[in-house]
Amino acid sequence: MISFEDAREGMAKLPSNSIDLIITDPPYLKDCIYLYGDLAREGERVLKEGSYLFAYCGAQFIPEILDLMKPYLDWFWLFEIKHMGGYPRFWSKKIMVGCKPVIVMTKGKPKRLEWLANLHYDKGRDKRFHAWGQNTSFPRKVISVLTNNGDTILDPFVGGGTTAKVCKELDRKFIGFEVDSSLKKIIDNRLSQECLQNYITVSPKDCS
Repeated sequence: MISFEDAREGMAKLPSNSIDLIITDPPYLKDCIYLYGDLAREGERVLKEGSYLFAYCGAQFIPEILDLMKPYLDWFWLFEIKHMGGYPRFWSKKIMVGCKPVIVMTKGKPKRLEWLANLHYDKGRDKRFHAWGQNTSFPRKVISVLTNNGDTILDPFVGGGTTAKVCKELDRKFIGFEVDSSLKKIIDNRLSQECLQNYITVSPKDCS
């Protein structure tokens, strides 16, 4: 289950030091990159010490995004997802884009180090559930390697429910926020094939 509200308002209700991993795909149009600063600020509070934050981003805004995030979290690495398909064109710089960057930050020194290739290959974006939807293969790899059964994963920008779906399959607890309530039916249908006992809805009474 997902809480349909602004990610900043939803994260503010979460207890401090309660999240084992954040993996999310914020909107990364130029007018929205301020959200990465909000994400990092709240992430510093809600993440457990040594935990990771993975955030998809647009390559053209990486310098600005890092400036927004580095006051709160520690730089770890840049991962890239190689899409096995066409190359979208960035016309203003005449670049054919073949990878999706993912910025990785940590809250302090990483408590868990496991081998992960920073270049991940998948079949491309999955637009069946959201216009900007991502494939499940990358979050599945990250979550399976860096967390344990029963750990709590946060996705503040749920979109079509990619991270939620992976958490369900991997037996992780999931907290998600999505400002667009019109996606509720799509997400519910995507997650309805199995029971939802590992899903938790965040509300003020849950976080008091």
